[in-house]
Amino acid sequence: MARARSAGETRAQAARGAGVRTVRRNHRRPRARCARLDPREIRHDEVVDQLHGRLPTLGVRPQQPAGLQQKRGLGSEDDLPARVRWRQRRDCRVAGLRANNGVRVMNEAVSNETVADLEPTAPPSRRPALIAGAIAVVLVGGGWWGYSHGWFGGRAKPSAASSSNGKSAAISPPVAGLRVLAEVNGKNITAEEIAPLVGQGIDRAVAVDRYVTRLLAADAANEMYPEESKVARAAAEREVLSQLFLNRRTNELRQATTDADIEKFYKENVRDADYANYRLNYYLTGDENDAAMMARNIAANDREAINKFQAVSKQGDGFVPLGQVPYGLGQLVASAKTGDFIGPFRVRDGLLILQIQDTRAGKKPPLTQVKDEIRNLIVSRQLNEELLARREKASIKLKL
Repeated sequence: MARARSAGETRAQAARGAGVRTVRRNHRRPRARCARLDPREIRHDEVVDQLHGRLPTLGVRPQQPAGLQQKRGLGSEDDLPARVRWRQRRDCRVAGLRANNGVRVMNEAVSNETVADLEPTAPPSRRPALIAGAIAVVLVGGGWWGYSHGWFGGRAKPSAASSSNGKSAAISPPVAGLRVLAEVNGKNITAEEIAPLVGQGIDRAVAVDRYVTRLLAADAANEMYPEESKVARAAAEREVLSQLFLNRRTNELRQATTDADIEKFYKENVRDADYANYRLNYYLTGDENDAAMMARNIAANDREAINKFQAVSKQGDGFVPLGQVPYGLGQLVASAKTGDFIGPFRVRDGLLILQIQDTRAGKKPPLTQVKDEIRNLIVSRQLNEELLARREKASIKLKL
């Protein structure tokens, strides 16, 4: 029979007095339980967020069991000691990484005392350098990627094993200065190749995954559609090489253009007349006989016929600069005088006659204001001259 508890005696003391063994309750708060993640149910972007330690995206947050919250009255994890909160976050971080089923794009550093945040393979300070080094890749539309993997007869060479098996797999040897991030069937994906995507704010792991998909799709095209692949490679090679020449040569000509060249061009070619404004009227018809009749009426100073002309611009005072003259006829307008009629001209909409009703003089801007435009114009002219010289030497046979 249980002994009655005296005043001031605790329940534990009364139990010991009655010979009942008491068990000390462990009041240590248990570690939080992490949500179990099935990799098959995680979208790719969620996996990437998880790899970067952004666990709230996956809903993996340290939580106390519901029963413990009600009994202990814990409203949030902030009520826990700092040491307990740190362990919960570490356990959830490690559990989340293990849920990726072996996916490892970047290394994690987990120790007994700290969990390093997952970072991209290249430090942020190197990102501008990578982007600058991949400008050529952007300009040629990813063509260097195809060239580096043997699409256009580039570096990639078939291995002995693949040749013996009758497969067209190509192995791309490592190139000095290129940092390899992944390898797919012997083909490398470098940091320089994915730099344009990373520069757009796309996660590095997502960019690598996209290039993996491209490589696999390219291999599938070679295996399933060999003839179409040859045609596509030939067309892509021409486009890539054309863009490569235009961009590289443009940069070389820009660097070779000096301030003296720009100043000389400014003095010889930039005039006040180029910045004059014109008030123009036009007459447009699709009938050649009508256009010829209008020309005769203008020569006879037929006011009724001239009144059929309409203003080119009905905004403001009706004046337009040379650059806004319709159908690129600005130079012809500049060579005419006020009151002249020019035309008819064959344009895409029919036959056009222009009247220079009035002219307003302009003033050319200072050299500092148009320096970049002049540089671009000089480069464009030099590049066109080089291409025209090549056309004259080339053997061109049209078979339309």
